[in-house]
Amino acid sequence: MKTSFLNFFFVVTVLSGFVLSVQAQDDVQKSNDENDIQAAKALFQKTTVYFETAVSEPGSAAKDSINSFLKGLHNAKALNFVVSGYCDPAGPAGFNLWLSEQRAQNVKAFLVEKGIPVTKITVNAFGESKSASVAPSDYHLWRKVEIRPVKLQN
Repeated sequence: MKTSFLNFFFVVTVLSGFVLSVQAQDDVQKSNDENDIQAAKALFQKTTVYFETAVSEPGSAAKDSINSFLKGLHNAKALNFVVSGYCDPAGPAGFNLWLSEQRAQNVKAFLVEKGIPVTKITVNAFGESKSASVAPSDYHLWRKVEIRPVKLQN
């Protein structure tokens, strides 16, 4: 009788260990699935920061917006980003292209300060090319930089 009790105890212990192991693997899989879902959601997010006329440095409101955006992303350092600069159509086209590039480069530098690897950031500058038919009352909406996550690191 003692032997069968010990066998039963051993079998239950082994099975309990198996059940715990399966549960732990299940928890890890759920965690990985949640990470994948969060990472996929990040690809549909973007943030836009706005600038004053002829200014290329992001102000405190722009920096706050970028910080909030990065905090909201799950594992931002594993993402790649496209940083796109724009200008309103006021002023010479050449200057606007240069200014949009400066804005985007300054936002890129801020992202690097926040720990995003420089190799994960692509910069585009559009100048006024995307805002040609904008009414003057909406110019403030085109003095901007958009930051968009684009893909996960493999």
